[in-house]
Amino acid sequence: AALLKGLDRAGKIISAVRVACRVPLTVKIRSGWTADSIIACDAAKIIEECGADAVIIHARTVSQGYSGSADWDIIARVKQEVKIPVIGNGDIIEAQDVFKMMEMTGCDGVMIGRAATRNPWIFRQALELEKGNPLFEPGIPERRALIMDQYQGLTACIGERRAMLCMRGLLLKYTKGLPGSSRFRESFTQIRDLDSLVSVMESYFRVLEDKTA
Repeated sequence: AALLKGLDRAGKIISAVRVACRVPLTVKIRSGWTADSIIACDAAKIIEECGADAVIIHARTVSQGYSGSADWDIIARVKQEVKIPVIGNGDIIEAQDVFKMMEMTGCDGVMIGRAATRNPWIFRQALELEKGNPLFEPGIPERRALIMDQYQGLTACIGERRAMLCMRGLLLKYTKGLPGSSRFRESFTQIRDLDSLVSVMESYFRVLEDKTA
C-alpha cells in the first residue's frame, strides 16, 4: 500500500517482476492513500504499462482500513481507463453482491475476501446463481464436513492447541444465525482436542436435526 505514495517506484518494481515472472502477473491496489488522494486510475495505467495482466482494485483508501464503505464508482472509472482485466474488491458481503458489483462497475471479475471467512460457501453460491439456480444453503452435512476438514488442516499447519483456539472463532462464524447458536457458543470452552470438538459439534447438530425433522 505504501507504494501508492511512490508510483514511479511501484512501476519499476512491477516491470522487474514482469521480466522475472513467466506466469500471469496481477497487481492489487487500494483506491488511494486518503479520500483526498484517489489515484487508482493513475496507478492502474502504470500497472498496465509495466506489463501486468490484470489489476485488482480494493475500493477503499489505505486510511480507511476496513471501515466505511467501498466506493465501487472508483472501480468503474478504472475499468474505463485501462484495457487489461479489472477485478473489483470491497464490500462483497453475500453472493448476490458479486453480480451487483459487476453490473454497476463493468469489472471483469470479483475478488472475495473477508466474506469467505464467514461464509466459505459464498463461491459455490455465486456459481449457482450464475447458472440461474436457487441460492445454495449449506446443510448440516456440509457444515460438519467443513469444520472437520478445517480443523485437520489447521492442526497440520499450526498444531492442535492453536488450531483449537482458531476453531472457536471459526465455529462462531459458521453457525451464526442458526437456531440455538448462542447456546452452542457457550460450550466452546469445552473444546480442547479433537474428541471434545466432535462431541460439542455433534451435540449441537443433533439439536438442529431434531428441530428440522
